[in-house]
Amino acid sequence: MKKKQVGIFLLAGGTGKRLWPLSTALHPKYLLKTSGGSITLIEETLRRFQKAVNFFDVDKDFAICTSIRIRKKLERIFQNQKKSHNLKFYAENIQKNTMSAIATLTAFYVQKFPEITIVVSPTDQIVVDENAFCADIRAAYELADAGNIVVLGTKMKYASENFGYIHVSENNSVLEFTEKPDILTAQRYLQDGKYFVNSGIYVFKGVVLLKNLEKLQPELYADIITSAQNMQPNNTDIEYKIDQKNISIDNALSVPLAKNGKLQMIKAEFEFEDIGTFQSLLKYYNATNATKSRKIIAHLAIACTWLLRR
Repeated sequence: MKKKQVGIFLLAGGTGKRLWPLSTALHPKYLLKTSGGSITLIEETLRRFQKAVNFFDVDKDFAICTSIRIRKKLERIFQNQKKSHNLKFYAENIQKNTMSAIATLTAFYVQKFPEITIVVSPTDQIVVDENAFCADIRAAYELADAGNIVVLGTKMKYASENFGYIHVSENNSVLEFTEKPDILTAQRYLQDGKYFVNSGIYVFKGVVLLKNLEKLQPELYADIITSAQNMQPNNTDIEYKIDQKNISIDNALSVPLAKNGKLQMIKAEFEFEDIGTFQSLLKYYNATNATKSRKIIAHLAIACTWLLRR
């Protein structure tokens, strides 16, 4: 009996502008090293997912979607893992947000593996409890394998306008998906106690995602199918139209699917820190054994950001 196929897509296309000058177009935030200083955030992400999917008796493909200017740097970082973990790198000609990146790779892989289940994740997160993370990924996989589009939501610890928030029913069907509300709304969600933070991790069968995209975003779907059909097995460049819609998976699919009751959420037990601002970076440094100099840099950056906004 042929094994099932799983694709793990890691998104590495952003530049982390809010973390400038630590994060730049040529050295994005996922290339920052963890507090121990020996491994980058993206390497940690790949290692974490390798551990999570080792529990599955399936064939696995790992893919990193990035920009043309960063691809060679990432290939050097992962040169020893490309063959051993079936790792491939795909480079976008222009950035068109997460929906185009996710759907184009999905359409490309579905051509070869029609029944593939896909796990999508950002590459700039710190995860605290890896055992809980692995269990949550397994639960999401099982739910997605049954034909659902699944997002992982984590418990709210504080209010922030930098996150998306998810309101779910008792059976984990998403009732409302709000992408980056204002701070007052986020505080209301925190007080309510029934909202979860969007982790940015999605799990779905490839054909299910494409079917929903065709229905909800028909023009974008057509552009993505064209891009996927133009890709070749040995050519990992992704070409988008200049005027192709620039939209995230959250706004393109999650918001409308939630309104129709067609999005599921796993209440994740793991905690994560999204390293998207200097405040979140300092919070992480304070919780770990980061050096004093790193903490000082984060404090100075926060002060400079405050002054520039005045």
